[in-house]
Amino acid sequence: METDSLDTSLIVRVLTRDDYKKSKQTLDFLQTSSAKHQIFDLVISETVYVLTTQYGKTRQEAIDLLSFFLTRFSDSFIYNQTLTSLVFPMYLSHPKLSFNDCMLSCYAELHHAEPLFTFDKKLAKQASNAKILA
Repeated sequence: METDSLDTSLIVRVLTRDDYKKSKQTLDFLQTSSAKHQIFDLVISETVYVLTTQYGKTRQEAIDLLSFFLTRFSDSFIYNQTLTSLVFPMYLSHPKLSFNDCMLSCYAELHHAEPLFTFDKKLAKQASNAKILA
């Protein structure tokens, strides 16, 4: 089976519908393509960032939109479901941490590379696997 990859801009167009033509073009593509579409971790991170900073979505709204999108096309998407299943709840339950900090903590857990050493006091206080390098 053929595999391609999707950029953040396509996902954002669908989720925000701020450009009807591009949103429709993306949806038509996703509904008619027989390929599997890879969504890299960086694209998920960028999508959350764009939704919260450029479109004023709350953390909950951004995660809900992205989760719905990933579920809607789950048969044609390849993405790190294990990571998102850990990162999404952590991001929602730790409002002082960035999405990237949550991803980093979850990567450390998934790769059995703990503790996650840091100088970031906020990260060390919020993520149980993060430790200040002393």
